[in-house]
Amino acid sequence: MRNKSPFIFLLLLILLLTSWQVAAASPVPRVKSETKVHDFAALFSAKERTELEEFAHKVIAQVKQDLVVVTTTDLKGLRTREYADDFFDYNGFGMGDDYDGALLLIDMESRIVYISTSGAAIYYYSDDIIDRLLDEIIPYLGGGDFAGGARHFLQDAASRLSREQPSTVIVTEGDPGSYGIREEVPDDGFISRYWREILGRSALSSLIITLIIMIFMVTSHKRSLAPAPSGINYMSSPIKLTQVVDRFISSHTSSSPIPRSSSSSSSSGSSTTHSSSSGRSHGGGGKGF
Repeated sequence: MRNKSPFIFLLLLILLLTSWQVAAASPVPRVKSETKVHDFAALFSAKERTELEEFAHKVIAQVKQDLVVVTTTDLKGLRTREYADDFFDYNGFGMGDDYDGALLLIDMESRIVYISTSGAAIYYYSDDIIDRLLDEIIPYLGGGDFAGGARHFLQDAASRLSREQPSTVIVTEGDPGSYGIREEVPDDGFISRYWREILGRSALSSLIITLIIMIFMVTSHKRSLAPAPSGINYMSSPIKLTQVVDRFISSHTSSSPIPRSSSSSSSSGSSTTHSSSSGRSHGGGGKGF
């Protein structure tokens, strides 16, 4: 029996490098999903934080969708939208199989307020609705009433998500560069600083694994190669050629009318979605304040 130690060592090394990448899946803080208000920027007083937490749970029980409020002064190298989506996804927020819910992020690093939607909330919050809601929240933030802005978000959710889910909202997939967020910060390119670092780690891990596999293959036992069969063996039997001719006889063409879409159909709005780093679909939008 051959020594299996090299195989075990190679497997453990690959698992170690893979876990290194998984651990760095997103730099957002890890929190308990039972808590709905996460004030990392210390914008709320203790009383305001308690009131917002209680109100959020009350609305969630009413609308059966998750609602989260987050403030931060450090995006961990991510962009505002990436931070909002990742915070929602990697901390286990969202209700049901589709992770229904919405998150309000007050980003003090870039001075941007952002709303991220998931699951059924994408249908409730069309692009136009998010734009108007942000316009209603921004005056609170501009006046220093951050708790008032968060409270307005939750009050709007209590009213909006209690209604019947809109059936005429058009959901379209948008590319990362075309989404309607107006970030009033310098653009560092299509890929943010954090994800450039992740891509660099992935390339380094791939290179290391490739080199290890090459060294392992070179130092492993050589396998004996069976001699290639002689070409004479292929000529030991006579070659027989057969000619096949296809003759065109006739053709038949059938046609059927294509039904036209009804011109009476209409939409109450559209929600542009995008994929987060976890692979889930999100809607949303943000504005500077």
